Amino acid sequence: MIKVAIFDGDGTLGLPNPSDEIRTMLAQLKRLNIQTAVASNGSEVAIRRSITNAGLDMPAYFATKGSVGLSKPSPEFVHTIQGMAGVQLNEIVYVGDDDKTDALCAINAHVLPLTAQYSTAMKPREYGLPIAEPKALADYLRTYGQQNSPYFGWTFSKRCLDTKTTIDIRALIGQHAALTDKLKTVLKEQKDVKIGKTTFQAILFHYLVSQCYLGGLIQNIDLIIAYPGHLAGTTNDILSKYSGTLARTFKDRPMTDLLVRHTDAPESKRQGTQRSIIDQFNTLLVNPLYKDKIVDKRVLVLDDFTTAGYSLETARRMLLQAGAASVTGLAVAKYRAVHAVTRIKRAWNPFVPNTFSAKDIAVTDESGTFNPKADNHFYKVILPAYHG
Repeated sequence: MIKVAIFDGDGTLGLPNPSDEIRTMLAQLKRLNIQTAVASNGSEVAIRRSITNAGLDMPAYFATKGSVGLSKPSPEFVHTIQGMAGVQLNEIVYVGDDDKTDALCAINAHVLPLTAQYSTAMKPREYGLPIAEPKALADYLRTYGQQNSPYFGWTFSKRCLDTKTTIDIRALIGQHAALTDKLKTVLKEQKDVKIGKTTFQAILFHYLVSQCYLGGLIQNIDLIIAYPGHLAGTTNDILSKYSGTLARTFKDRPMTDLLVRHTDAPESKRQGTQRSIIDQFNTLLVNPLYKDKIVDKRVLVLDDFTTAGYSLETARRMLLQAGAASVTGLAVAKYRAVHAVTRIKRAWNPFVPNTFSAKDIAVTDESGTFNPKADNHFYKVILPAYHG
C-alpha cells in the first residue's frame, strides 16, 4: 500500500499558484491517508514560504540539498524521507517532472517514479509512468496503490536443488474464468477491449506495474523480457510492449531477443494432453550475442498464460544455464494449480539448438498457491474503478 507521495516541489505542486485541480488532488491524497513530502534541491525555507502563501497544507516531510548534503538524483533524498516516515520503499511513490533529477532520484532509490505531465516545468521524459493531470494521480493511487499483500493471484516458490536457486513463478490473476475471453482477446489475438474510458490492455499493464512494485519484485530485477511466440522468430507484441515500458519506467534493460525461438513449436492450444516440455526446450535458445551480458543478472520473464508452466520453466532453466543469477517467471493468468519442475540429466549448451529426449529431462508437477484475496482486489476494486 502506498503511504507517502514525494513531490519535487514547485512544478508538481503548481507553486506559486496551484490550480484548483492540484488542490483537489492533494485533498484526495489526504483522504486516502497518503502523506505528502517534498524532495528539492532548493531551500526548505523558501519552499515552506511558497506553500504557506499558496494556502496549501504543509507536507509532512522535507528533504532538501541543505538537509541531505547532496543534490538530486541522489537516492538519499528518498531514504531521508523514508526514515522520517517509517515506511518501506515500496510504500513510496515519487512525483516529478525532470528525468535528470526526479526520475533518477526515484529509480536510484528503487521507488516508483510518476511523471507529472501537468507540471508547467515539464521536460521530455524517458522514465516513469506518465500522469496526465492531477486528478489522474489521485485516481491512480486510489485504484492501484491501496492494496495490501498478497499481490499475485497465484504463486509458486521452491528451492531448486541442482541450480541452488529459488524457483519463483507467479501469475497476476489466478482465478480468471470471468475474464478469460477478454484476456485471450488482448494477449492471444493482440486486440483490445474497451472498458469505460480506458482499455483492458491499459488496465493489465498498470496492474502489472503496481503488483511488481508493491510486491517488491521489480526492485530486484536487472533485465525484463517477454517469452517468445510459438512460431520461429516471433514475439508476443503485447508482452514485448509491456516488458519494454516496464523496463523504461524503472530504467531496467529490456532485451526483446534474449530468448529466441529458432524453430516453430507446436501451438499449445492444439496439443491438448500431448503437450510436452521437450517441445519448448528443443525450439528455444539463449541469444549468443548476450553471452557476456546475462552473467549474474536477475531476469524477469513475462508470459501470457501459464498452465503447467512449461514455458516459464524452460526460460528459467535456459537463462540460469546461460549464467543468470536468478530468474522470476510472471504470467498474466494461470490455469491449474501446478508448476512443472525439471531436472536435466545431461550436459547441454543453452546458446545453441538442442535435441533433448524425454529421458533427458525429468518433470514433476508440484502445486502452487492460489491467492483469492489478490484476485478479489482486481475484480472488486480495479475493474469497478473503470466501469463506474
